Amino acid sequence: MERVGICFDSILCSIVRNWVDQATVDPYNIYEQLENGLTESGFWYECSIHYNFFALEGLMTFLVFAKSYGHKIPNEYLEKVKKMLYAAYDYAFDNDIFPNPSDGWPNILLKTYSYVYFMAYKVFGEASILPLLKHICSGKLTRGKLPLSEPYYFKNEIPLEQILYAPDYEERECAPLYKRTSLNFIDYNCAILRNEKFNVFLKYGHQTKSHAHPDKMNVEIMVKDKVLTKDLSNSGYQTNICNNWDRTIAAHNTCAVNSLPTNVTEPGRVISYTNNCIEAEADCYDGVIYNRKLELRDDSLVDTFVVKCDQVSKIEWFFHFEEAVNKKNLTLIPVNNIFTEYSEIMNIRLVDMKQDILVLENSIVSMKLFIEEGASVYIADTYNNPANMLRDTIIIRKNDKTAMFKNITIAK
Repeated sequence: MERVGICFDSILCSIVRNWVDQATVDPYNIYEQLENGLTESGFWYECSIHYNFFALEGLMTFLVFAKSYGHKIPNEYLEKVKKMLYAAYDYAFDNDIFPNPSDGWPNILLKTYSYVYFMAYKVFGEASILPLLKHICSGKLTRGKLPLSEPYYFKNEIPLEQILYAPDYEERECAPLYKRTSLNFIDYNCAILRNEKFNVFLKYGHQTKSHAHPDKMNVEIMVKDKVLTKDLSNSGYQTNICNNWDRTIAAHNTCAVNSLPTNVTEPGRVISYTNNCIEAEADCYDGVIYNRKLELRDDSLVDTFVVKCDQVSKIEWFFHFEEAVNKKNLTLIPVNNIFTEYSEIMNIRLVDMKQDILVLENSIVSMKLFIEEGASVYIADTYNNPANMLRDTIIIRKNDKTAMFKNITIAK
């Protein structure tokens, strides 16, 4: 029986080694994917953090098998994968929730993918991964789940990969993980600004149509670990609301011109960048340029969005509040047939403006909007994600060649 067992192990090793060889030699092999599919910043090219981890899951599964069966992986490719693991940490908000542009699942965070990091513990060892793993697993927020690709978790806390590859990781000690900073991911067309009160994510351009949304100059904002506004990602490819709302320009915190979607292939340009300020611009339509400047101060965010058109156009600015706006001091007038291009915008009300400054309040912030002459302000209900929830959407509309939308948001 012992000889049979040894023979079987030998055959199995031979089969697995053959699979590993195929994965590293055949066309579109793993090494080619790592060479051509990653940006310099360490992200999968599709600009969706969910698809970033789809790629990582496959890579880590391969590397676990390769290590287990003694297949040597060139160090340059191991370093690329390790960079992907740390890039996701650098990209996340300080509460570990991910900015989530393009297609993907909403409400996900680093802990959602802890199983990938336990595989990394097996492949890269304690010194490389333990600080990252300790940080992820000690996070206070509940793990966001993946409806269609859920790995095995016990009570949504302990993945099978922990039991297999790192049953003793909690007993190990290590230095704390480094603190995140503001970063501009130039080759990923996005940036994140951080201070003690705000985390602000800006997507200023595109590099591929794959899973892209028309969301140039879209922002996502955290205030003291609370979500002020987020990207919806999508509600599932088979749902009507995915294409009718989630993938429309109006579902994002950006501007639309003549209700048309912006292009989804052209990159943006960073005009200036520091740890507390970014200014970027992009060609979003023929003859239309967007410019957005975000500046973090101690307890406030200054947001200036300028749209320049060759011809007089209908220019609309959208902002979606995750928590309801206090409407007690607003004079609202119901209107119909204002936003017929967007069937998912409901319960539209014109804000009766007494002056050129509008203050919007909720428990998280106070937002002061500076309204240009000739602009109209509306508040409406729009779908959140999950779609059984609604959120307050502010829309400012102006017909002109140029428009400036400026607001100062103060953290409470």
